[in-house]
Amino acid sequence: EEAAMAGETGFAVYRFGAARTPSVTSGTSSPELVDALNGRRLLAAYRPVIDARTRKRRLFMLAPRFLGREGSIAVGDIGHAAREYGLSTLVDARLVELAADALARHPDERIAVSVSSASLEDAEWLHGLAAHLGARRGIESRFVVAVHEKTLAQPAARGRLDALKALGIGIMLEGFGAGHAGVRHLKSLPIDILRIEGALIQT
Repeated sequence: EEAAMAGETGFAVYRFGAARTPSVTSGTSSPELVDALNGRRLLAAYRPVIDARTRKRRLFMLAPRFLGREGSIAVGDIGHAAREYGLSTLVDARLVELAADALARHPDERIAVSVSSASLEDAEWLHGLAAHLGARRGIESRFVVAVHEKTLAQPAARGRLDALKALGIGIMLEGFGAGHAGVRHLKSLPIDILRIEGALIQT
Protein backbone atom coordinates (compact mmCIF):
# COMPACT_ATOMS: atom_id res chain seq x y z
CA GLU A 1 0.00 0.00 0.00
CA GLU A 2 2.85 2.39 0.76
CA ALA A 3 4.42 1.72 -2.61
CA ALA A 4 1.13 2.27 -4.46
CA MET A 5 0.55 5.58 -2.71
CA ALA A 6 4.06 6.74 -3.58
CA GLY A 7 3.32 6.66 -7.32
CA GLU A 8 4.80 4.85 -10.29
CA THR A 9 8.39 4.94 -9.04
CA GLY A 10 7.57 4.35 -5.38
CA PHE A 11 8.45 1.32 -3.36
CA ALA A 12 8.30 0.23 0.25
CA VAL A 13 10.84 -1.82 2.17
CA TYR A 14 9.81 -4.42 4.71
CA ARG A 15 12.27 -6.51 6.69
CA PHE A 16 11.18 -9.18 9.12
CA GLY A 17 12.23 -8.37 12.65
CA ALA A 18 13.42 -4.88 11.76
CA ALA A 19 12.82 -2.28 14.43
CA ARG A 20 12.50 0.40 11.78
CA THR A 21 12.44 0.74 8.02
CA PRO A 22 15.87 1.65 6.57
CA SER A 23 16.24 5.19 5.31
CA VAL A 24 16.37 5.82 1.57
CA THR A 25 18.99 7.80 -0.33
CA SER A 26 19.04 8.79 -3.99
CA GLY A 27 22.73 9.41 -4.73
CA THR A 28 25.20 6.80 -5.96
CA SER A 29 28.95 7.37 -6.09
CA SER A 30 31.63 5.12 -7.53
CA PRO A 31 33.23 4.24 -4.15
CA GLU A 32 29.81 3.40 -2.69
CA LEU A 33 28.90 1.15 -5.58
CA VAL A 34 32.28 -0.62 -5.54
CA ASP A 35 32.00 -1.07 -1.77
CA ALA A 36 28.50 -2.52 -2.13
CA LEU A 37 29.66 -4.95 -4.83
CA ASN A 38 32.65 -6.07 -2.77
CA GLY A 39 30.49 -6.46 0.33
CA ARG A 40 27.75 -8.28 -1.61
CA ARG A 41 25.28 -5.62 -0.55
CA LEU A 42 23.90 -5.10 -4.04
CA LEU A 43 20.22 -6.01 -3.82
CA ALA A 44 17.33 -6.34 -6.25
CA ALA A 45 13.98 -4.58 -6.20
CA TYR A 46 11.23 -6.71 -7.74
CA ARG A 47 8.89 -4.73 -10.00
CA PRO A 48 5.79 -6.72 -11.00
CA VAL A 49 4.68 -6.64 -14.63
CA ILE A 50 0.90 -7.00 -14.73
CA ASP A 51 -1.25 -8.36 -17.55
CA ALA A 52 -3.58 -5.51 -18.55
CA ARG A 53 -6.46 -7.88 -19.27
CA THR A 54 -6.32 -10.35 -16.41
CA ARG A 55 -4.66 -8.05 -13.84
CA LYS A 56 -2.43 -10.97 -12.91
CA ARG A 57 1.34 -10.77 -12.55
CA ARG A 58 3.20 -12.11 -15.57
CA LEU A 59 6.74 -11.63 -14.34
CA PHE A 60 9.06 -9.51 -12.22
CA MET A 61 11.56 -6.98 -13.55
CA LEU A 62 14.65 -6.70 -11.36
CA ALA A 63 16.09 -3.28 -10.57
CA PRO A 64 19.43 -2.82 -8.77
CA ARG A 65 19.56 -1.31 -5.29
CA PHE A 66 22.26 -1.42 -2.67
CA LEU A 67 22.36 -1.36 1.08
CA GLY A 68 24.77 1.21 2.49
CA ARG A 69 26.96 0.49 5.48
CA GLU A 70 24.81 2.82 7.59
CA GLY A 71 21.65 0.90 6.67
CA SER A 72 20.26 3.20 3.98
CA ILE A 73 19.02 1.84 0.66
CA ALA A 74 20.19 3.67 -2.48
CA VAL A 75 17.44 4.04 -5.07
CA GLY A 76 19.07 6.35 -7.60
CA ASP A 77 19.80 5.35 -11.18
CA ILE A 78 22.33 2.70 -10.27
CA GLY A 79 22.36 1.44 -13.84
CA HIS A 80 23.45 4.88 -15.07
CA ALA A 81 26.08 5.11 -12.34
CA ALA A 82 27.38 1.64 -13.23
CA ARG A 83 27.75 2.65 -16.89
CA GLU A 84 29.45 5.93 -15.96
CA TYR A 85 31.99 4.19 -13.72
CA GLY A 86 32.53 1.16 -15.96
CA LEU A 87 30.88 -1.27 -13.52
CA SER A 88 27.97 -2.46 -15.67
CA THR A 89 29.17 -6.01 -16.16
CA LEU A 90 29.73 -6.46 -12.41
CA VAL A 91 26.28 -5.10 -11.52
CA ASP A 92 24.63 -7.19 -14.23
CA ALA A 93 26.47 -10.31 -13.06
CA ARG A 94 25.23 -9.81 -9.51
CA LEU A 95 21.64 -9.29 -10.71
CA VAL A 96 21.84 -12.49 -12.74
CA GLU A 97 22.98 -14.33 -9.62
CA LEU A 98 20.13 -12.87 -7.55
CA ALA A 99 17.58 -13.71 -10.24
CA ALA A 100 18.86 -17.28 -10.60
CA ASP A 101 18.69 -17.83 -6.84
CA ALA A 102 15.15 -16.42 -6.69
CA LEU A 103 13.95 -18.58 -9.59
CA ALA A 104 15.38 -21.68 -7.92
CA ARG A 105 13.51 -20.85 -4.70
CA HIS A 106 10.24 -19.90 -6.41
CA PRO A 107 9.45 -22.37 -9.22
CA ASP A 108 6.25 -20.56 -10.27
CA GLU A 109 7.85 -17.18 -10.92
CA ARG A 110 9.35 -15.62 -14.02
CA ILE A 111 12.04 -12.92 -13.72
CA ALA A 112 13.54 -10.47 -16.21
CA VAL A 113 16.93 -8.80 -15.80
CA SER A 114 17.93 -5.77 -17.88
CA VAL A 115 21.52 -6.02 -19.08
CA SER A 116 23.78 -3.34 -20.47
CA SER A 117 25.36 -3.33 -23.90
CA ALA A 118 28.74 -3.85 -22.18
CA SER A 119 27.52 -7.13 -20.69
CA LEU A 120 26.07 -8.25 -24.01
CA GLU A 121 29.50 -7.75 -25.61
CA ASP A 122 31.39 -9.45 -22.76
CA ALA A 123 32.01 -13.18 -23.34
CA GLU A 124 32.85 -13.71 -19.65
CA TRP A 125 29.46 -12.31 -18.63
CA LEU A 126 27.73 -14.78 -20.97
CA HIS A 127 29.79 -17.65 -19.54
CA GLY A 128 28.78 -16.56 -16.03
CA LEU A 129 25.11 -16.58 -17.02
CA ALA A 130 25.47 -20.07 -18.49
CA ALA A 131 27.16 -21.27 -15.29
CA HIS A 132 24.29 -19.99 -13.11
CA LEU A 133 21.76 -21.70 -15.34
CA GLY A 134 23.74 -24.94 -15.30
CA ALA A 135 23.92 -24.92 -11.51
CA ARG A 136 20.15 -24.46 -11.21
CA ARG A 137 18.60 -26.79 -13.75
CA GLY A 138 15.09 -25.94 -14.90
CA ILE A 139 15.13 -22.17 -14.36
CA GLU A 140 16.17 -21.21 -17.89
CA SER A 141 12.61 -21.24 -19.29
CA ARG A 142 11.58 -18.70 -16.64
CA PHE A 143 14.65 -16.48 -16.97
CA VAL A 144 14.34 -13.44 -19.24
CA VAL A 145 17.20 -11.18 -20.33
CA ALA A 146 16.09 -7.68 -21.33
CA VAL A 147 18.23 -5.73 -23.81
CA HIS A 148 17.64 -2.20 -25.06
CA GLU A 149 16.86 -1.63 -28.70
CA LYS A 150 19.96 0.55 -29.10
CA THR A 151 22.17 -2.48 -28.47
CA LEU A 152 21.04 -3.81 -31.85
CA ALA A 153 23.34 -1.23 -33.44
CA GLN A 154 26.33 -3.32 -32.26
CA PRO A 155 27.76 -5.57 -35.00
CA ALA A 156 27.82 -8.62 -32.74
CA ALA A 157 24.35 -8.06 -31.26
CA ARG A 158 22.52 -10.68 -33.34
CA GLY A 159 25.07 -13.35 -32.50
CA ARG A 160 24.76 -12.58 -28.81
CA LEU A 161 20.97 -12.79 -28.94
CA ASP A 162 21.21 -16.17 -30.67
CA ALA A 163 23.65 -17.32 -27.98
CA LEU A 164 21.21 -16.28 -25.26
CA LYS A 165 18.37 -18.17 -26.96
CA ALA A 166 20.60 -21.23 -27.21
CA LEU A 167 20.73 -21.24 -23.41
CA GLY A 168 16.94 -21.66 -23.39
CA ILE A 169 16.08 -18.29 -21.86
CA GLY A 170 13.61 -15.62 -22.99
CA ILE A 171 14.63 -12.30 -24.51
CA MET A 172 12.87 -8.99 -23.98
CA LEU A 173 13.54 -6.02 -26.25
CA GLU A 174 13.20 -2.77 -24.33
CA GLY A 175 12.75 0.75 -25.65
CA PHE A 176 11.19 -0.23 -28.96
CA GLY A 177 10.67 2.94 -30.97
CA ALA A 178 14.15 4.36 -30.45
CA GLY A 179 14.87 3.89 -34.14
CA HIS A 180 17.26 0.93 -34.21
CA ALA A 181 14.69 -1.71 -35.14
CA GLY A 182 11.66 -1.61 -37.41
CA VAL A 183 8.69 -3.96 -37.39
CA ARG A 184 10.15 -5.99 -40.25
CA HIS A 185 13.46 -6.25 -38.41
CA LEU A 186 11.68 -7.64 -35.34
CA LYS A 187 10.44 -10.67 -37.27
CA SER A 188 14.01 -11.83 -37.81
CA LEU A 189 15.08 -11.39 -34.18
CA PRO A 190 14.73 -14.06 -31.45
CA ILE A 191 12.52 -11.80 -29.32
CA ASP A 192 9.89 -13.17 -26.92
CA ILE A 193 8.69 -9.95 -25.29
CA LEU A 194 8.54 -6.44 -26.74
CA ARG A 195 8.56 -3.47 -24.39
CA ILE A 196 7.32 -0.38 -26.25
CA GLU A 197 8.19 3.20 -25.40
CA GLY A 198 5.25 4.73 -23.51
CA ALA A 199 5.19 7.82 -25.74
CA LEU A 200 4.20 5.62 -28.69
CA ILE A 201 1.11 4.15 -27.05
CA GLN A 202 -0.21 6.87 -24.72
CA THR A 203 -2.70 8.11 -27.30
